[in-house]
Amino acid sequence: MERAIKKLKIKSWSVFVDGCISFEFYKNRKIQRNPQKNNSCTKSVLSTLIGISIDKGFINDTTETINDYFPNLLERQDDTRKHQITIEHLLTMSVGFDWPEFGEWNYFAPMVYSPDIVRFVIDRELKDEPGNRMNYNSDVHMY
Repeated sequence: MERAIKKLKIKSWSVFVDGCISFEFYKNRKIQRNPQKNNSCTKSVLSTLIGISIDKGFINDTTETINDYFPNLLERQDDTRKHQITIEHLLTMSVGFDWPEFGEWNYFAPMVYSPDIVRFVIDRELKDEPGNRMNYNSDVHMY
């Protein structure tokens, strides 16, 4: 497997069996020591964790608003529609934020340079009503 992986543009790979690592590959030691971005894969993990959180009673359901989790950030917002943003809007990428990832940002959101990524996202202007339109966001997992 390692020979096959080395031929591809893969930085790292881990295989878990019954909760234990059965195989690991790292392109080099730097990659092994440092966390790596995995963008869209995180969406699947995050949605699974939301489901587990609902099952365990930490979250009631996906209709809960982000105001329940970020009241201090939202109280400073002029656009009161942001108080309507739900977990479901986040999971379905239908929040309504102006998010020009495939336009002026050229596939790379400047939020990665922000000292407060959550504030960067919350401060984005709403172009659409929450829930009206999906706008793909490869960085929505907020690291």
